[in-house]
Amino acid sequence: MLGVDVATAANMLRRKQAAGNTVSKSVDLLGLDRRKFYRRLARKVEIKEFVSSNPSVVGMLTRLRANGIKVVLHTNSGSELAKKTLNALGIGRDCFDLLVTSDDTEPKPSLMGYRFILRVMRARAREAVYVGDRFGVEVEPAKRLGMKTVLVGKAKQAPRGIDYAVARPEKVEDLLGTE
Repeated sequence: MLGVDVATAANMLRRKQAAGNTVSKSVDLLGLDRRKFYRRLARKVEIKEFVSSNPSVVGMLTRLRANGIKVVLHTNSGSELAKKTLNALGIGRDCFDLLVTSDDTEPKPSLMGYRFILRVMRARAREAVYVGDRFGVEVEPAKRLGMKTVLVGKAKQAPRGIDYAVARPEKVEDLLGTE
């Protein structure tokens, strides 16, 4: 898409990311059409080589929805790549009430996607819980809007201002008190 060889393009993308940008923002800064980039990536990459399914996450999502909790996926990927990734993870589209991609709104950390979700779900920020694995890119912006936040990952203690930290995504269910 840049008219250069793959190695040069990869280096250009890495340099943009090294400046603290997301892949989506880096693609934008390189002057590329983000939607075309993600469509091409979805066609070219075999996601199953990089991720594996986690049945406990599927179970958790199913139980959350069965308990009346609305579940939304907010990803910076394009819709084709998001669907391919969900398939590789063994997570059906039916696990979510709403799927928001960078095809729908500006990618994180822009607040547009968060506001879009709240509007579509007819919710106030204080009624929402945002779960993510990247503090500055996705969890912190949700907190700024007034959402409860959960950081997933290796952090033993939640960074300042974050409500909760869990080691694995399926532990979110424990925080929400559903069984």
